[in-house]
Amino acid sequence: VGKDDLQFGFDDALLSHCQNNLEAFLPATIQDDELRPAAVAIVLVRDPSTGAACFLLTRRASQ
Repeated sequence: VGKDDLQFGFDDALLSHCQNNLEAFLPATIQDDELRPAAVAIVLVRDPSTGAACFLLTRRASQ
């Protein structure tokens, strides 16, 4: 897979692709009092200079 194969425009096709994948996703929950809830965000944004789709991934601090 080359770099150009992974480029997506921030457009309706990407929105449809994401919606289809999310609809097919079955969430799983784990009940374990020793685990902390995750504070994670995955955000799709548009690169203002190219119009390409980019994603931001955050995670909670280790402490």
